[in-house]
Amino acid sequence: MKGHVMATGNLRAGRPSATRAPQSIEDMMSDSSGRTKRIQVNVDADLHRRFKEYAVRNETAMQDLLIKHIHQLLEDEQK
Repeated sequence: MKGHVMATGNLRAGRPSATRAPQSIEDMMSDSSGRTKRIQVNVDADLHRRFKEYAVRNETAMQDLLIKHIHQLLEDEQK
């Protein structure tokens, strides 16, 4: 490519390097605190439809319900 320079110095594949030591849970948590992270879950079509209908009936978003239940699970674990 004439006139085009590719920078290859800091490319990362998004997976652990064989030369890096594994991180502890504490290290991983400190790296991600304060940032929004995405959780992806695959469910069958019927479960998705039923959950979406539930959210609509309760005038809320599916995402809000999931976040609420994640918080509840973590609170229950601490009891």
